[in-house]
Amino acid sequence: MLDGRDVSDVPFDIRAADITGVVISFTDTAGGVGGIVSSTRGGPDADATVLLFPPIRRAGASSA
Repeated sequence: MLDGRDVSDVPFDIRAADITGVVISFTDTAGGVGGIVSSTRGGPDADATVLLFPPIRRAGASSA
């Protein structure tokens, strides 16, 4: 969520946006990630690195 809007499937330029209030929610349901990291020239950036983190499972947590 960014400024109260779901931006999970909307492209936005993090260099041009104030993302200090971004909220990232994790879930244990299957999902997918897709997209293109663009270079400053507007084309795909083959040298970009994207990091994804799985949710941290806590001992004794319910899987309800």
